[in-house]
Amino acid sequence: MYGVDQSISKEVVNSNKSSLLKLLEQDFVHDQYDFCEKVDVFYSRFTIHSITEADQKNLLPKVYNFLDPGGLFCIEARTTKDPKFGVGKHMCDTTYFNDEHTRRFIDSQEFLNEVLSLGFKLKYFN
Repeated sequence: MYGVDQSISKEVVNSNKSSLLKLLEQDFVHDQYDFCEKVDVFYSRFTIHSITEADQKNLLPKVYNFLDPGGLFCIEARTTKDPKFGVGKHMCDTTYFNDEHTRRFIDSQEFLNEVLSLGFKLKYFN
């Protein structure tokens, strides 16, 4: 099991008591994931909306290719239906700066179409 983040604090590394979890400080978008075999689950919480659309297009095929057949890609991300969409300084497209964060609000239907076109199968979508 791997945890990949661009910035892992020493506290998190030191608190990891599991020999099964390997924490890696790497760029989850541009890394080639050659450090691991295929995985059962790729979990992303509040990361997809923090990257550019171009980076998303780079990342999603890699996620698909590194999942075992039947593996799960679980994400939680801000969408254009979020109450914060449109609030703050407009940066570009659906991206806004607010609360000291830059967020790209994802159009759910466009995202769904993109992942389905890559070969993902839908189990749950909300």
